[in-house]
Amino acid sequence: MPRSDLTPTVDRLIADAEISRYLRDRTANRLIACRRWVTKFRPMLAEPGSPVLWPSERGWRIGLQRINSRFSTYRDALGLDPVLDFHGLRRSYVTHLIEAGRDPLFVQFQCGHEHASTTWIYKCVSSDFRTSTLRRALNDTLAAALGGTTGRKR
Repeated sequence: MPRSDLTPTVDRLIADAEISRYLRDRTANRLIACRRWVTKFRPMLAEPGSPVLWPSERGWRIGLQRINSRFSTYRDALGLDPVLDFHGLRRSYVTHLIEAGRDPLFVQFQCGHEHASTTWIYKCVSSDFRTSTLRRALNDTLAAALGGTTGRKR
């Protein structure tokens, strides 16, 4: 089976994943699955020389409209709020990473954003998270003003 021009990129990502324990544990299997897709299954769907990574069974790119249409069908069948859209999953993912305390640069890279300002457009943190963050900041400021220790765990 011919190697795709995307294979070296996926191979490099796997090599990078082996360097970091976090990435190795959390991401290496996903990257291996991606490599299998690129080398084994994608060639059966994509036209030769096509740059499309996720072609449909017709060889065309799977468009956002089609993804949204399928998501809407599932959402409606499950009785979820019609306001929910496929892109909401991306916003939720970013929000959960931020609320879990992940490094902002990691979140930016996960989203594939060149600029951090683009990533912060996606964050929609919960009121509990905003309250606890504000409480920590106020506690730290008060403790510093009174000459005590900060409220942060070390």
